[in-house]
Amino acid sequence: MKNIILVGTLMVGKHTLGKRVAEILNVDFIDIDEFLTKKFQESEDYKAINTQKKFMNIIRNNPKSFFEKKYYPFLKEFKHDKSFIMVGSPELPLSFDNYYFLIGLGTIIYIKRDPDIILKQIQDNYPDEWKEKNAKNKDCALHDIRELLIFAFKDKEGFYQEIADFTIDNNDSIEEGVNKLANLIKKIWDENLKN
Repeated sequence: MKNIILVGTLMVGKHTLGKRVAEILNVDFIDIDEFLTKKFQESEDYKAINTQKKFMNIIRNNPKSFFEKKYYPFLKEFKHDKSFIMVGSPELPLSFDNYYFLIGLGTIIYIKRDPDIILKQIQDNYPDEWKEKNAKNKDCALHDIRELLIFAFKDKEGFYQEIADFTIDNNDSIEEGVNKLANLIKKIWDENLKN
């Protein structure tokens, strides 16, 4: 069975669908960010940072450089003996090295979701304090979150579609998303057995 790597922007359902489908198909579920965070926290670079505040300032000032040079290099240390479904941060597959590492692990599936559905999910399920804090952090009014989501999608959507072997939309209920993903993975595995 081929391993499956789920990619997509924030709040498209990678974790929710991936975890449920891994249980249904009886394979391991891996959040690669947990592995990478643990490895980074064991590193000399992390030990050299004295405070949490200083650490967060380093990430905020140059996140691209931090993740590419300090965090993601640990990806190459990842090994797993059993079949798995893997998820990670939206930025994980965006670098050349990471992309080639991921395609060596398995099949990439892009999970996409309409920004308006994500916005409704934010409005329905998250406290006002969270929404206000995030709006302030992005230097925008709360009603501008929709524009930010659309920008994030347009910025990365083409790339995700380009690198993915398959794409599914997760615009319906969780159950429908789980069924779509499980059926697609079974189809991938069946095709793999035929070849």
